[in-house]
Amino acid sequence: MPPDRQRSRAVRSAIIAIAGAGALVLVLWVVTLFLPDPRPATIEAATATVTSHLDRIEDTIPEEGVQGRSERIAPLPCPLEGSGPQVRVQRVVDVDPHLDRARWAADLSHELAKQEGWVMRVTTQGATDARDDLRIRIVSPDLTIVNVIASDAAGTPRITMHATSECTQPG
Repeated sequence: MPPDRQRSRAVRSAIIAIAGAGALVLVLWVVTLFLPDPRPATIEAATATVTSHLDRIEDTIPEEGVQGRSERIAPLPCPLEGSGPQVRVQRVVDVDPHLDRARWAADLSHELAKQEGWVMRVTTQGATDARDDLRIRIVSPDLTIVNVIASDAAGTPRITMHATSECTQPG
């Protein structure tokens, strides 16, 4: 085959490859324009997501062991530029002093293991009796991180949960 013809074929192949790559990039860009934004649309939706996870965890505490409950919800600015606000939720559940918090954590671990996508890690914090001071980190299937402290360090046995939502869609 003459060299001019080989060069012409190589140029044609390069042009086809570049055009194909460009078309692929264009198709992917158009597809992403039509995908819905996975972030919560409003601060209310973000709050509902976080509180549903806290409800799921709280529902594993034996009803007779709950002596009181409080919750604080605070909107926060998103650290990512161009995103809407996020919400931080703190829920405190005062529990019966006789509630075995270590047993509750084991039961919680078992219960969440039944649900697909939940991950949980339990550690103790400087206590001789593990039920006195537990630190629990839970990651939900949607990657919400819930930090739980089961302690009586404040003089009242309680389970404190903290979680922050993802940023909402821009307003």
